[in-house]
Amino acid sequence: MFRFVFLTIGLLATARAELAATFTQGGETDVRLDRMAALSVPAGQPPTPFLDAGKFEVAWKGSIELKERKRLYFSFEGNGKAALAVGGEEVLVEEGTLGAAKSKRLRLNPGLHEIIVSYNSAEDGSGSFRLYWEEEGCRAKRSRQRLFPPNLAMKRSSAN
Repeated sequence: MFRFVFLTIGLLATARAELAATFTQGGETDVRLDRMAALSVPAGQPPTPFLDAGKFEVAWKGSIELKERKRLYFSFEGNGKAALAVGGEEVLVEEGTLGAAKSKRLRLNPGLHEIIVSYNSAEDGSGSFRLYWEEEGCRAKRSRQRLFPPNLAMKRSSAN
């Protein structure tokens, strides 16, 4: 029993949800906090415990906080339809098999930059998606631990 309590406290102390994810299906919505913009939903399975199986949409909202100026590219992986907006400007849109394109190079100055990632599943309700970044001169970062390097931190948006 004590081991379970300490494990739970340890996980809560170290876990950080950084993006507000709003799932929509028909007129129903479910909101949760995610640490990165990524998902995998097999056909016939619900995208969240509070929605039914079937076609769905999700929007992740948050901010990128930069300590120094960066030149970044963004790309997707998965299937469906996805769009990325940084600082209110749509920088990447793809549909079908994702990952064939990447954003133009973005020069982002130090500070907070709003980010919105929108994703629509396939008609059968299956969904596979992940957002990647790449710094100029480096290959795309495909780390499972962090979406951004240590000097980039995703922060939850205060607006829905």
